[in-house]
Amino acid sequence: MSLKQAPSNDAGVPHLEGWGCELEAVCCSPSAMMAVDETPSRGPCRHKTQYHLVWVTWYRRKILVPGIAEYLKKVLQAVREFHPDWFLEETGVEWDHVHLHMVIPPKYAVSRVVETLKSVTTRQMKEKFPHVLRKVYWDGGGVWARGFLASTVGINEATIRQYVRPQGEQETGQAQLEL
Repeated sequence: MSLKQAPSNDAGVPHLEGWGCELEAVCCSPSAMMAVDETPSRGPCRHKTQYHLVWVTWYRRKILVPGIAEYLKKVLQAVREFHPDWFLEETGVEWDHVHLHMVIPPKYAVSRVVETLKSVTTRQMKEKFPHVLRKVYWDGGGVWARGFLASTVGINEATIRQYVRPQGEQETGQAQLEL
């Protein structure tokens, strides 16, 4: 194999023929790469690390009524102004907990992102709705309970298994050296 430019597919992804890289057909299809291409990259690396994040209110108090919930969504969107590489894909707010689907670059610890989101939203909600929160949280503490749930979102398990299972079994097409 020479070091010249490898041919690429429709999405502009080089096909590494002879290197055993058939993942291109599975996850580097044009539709899969469009989602990855929407995220910024640093150099030749691409990523789309997605998380489903959930956290609850302190004592599971049902304080996220429709007006507060809408304000909370606006505050979460506004955080992007200070962290432009955090992408908030979806937001769901129930009476006592929040669901987020976020794309967080690998350079950030998920726990720090959640810490930032919880502290900013607490501060903003206390400024906007002091009368409501003072009645529910008389000690002046935070709005959110300690802890959170984070689970990754990505290519489905069947697709990954389909790619990983045949590795090492396929002929790579490399010539045998004769001594």
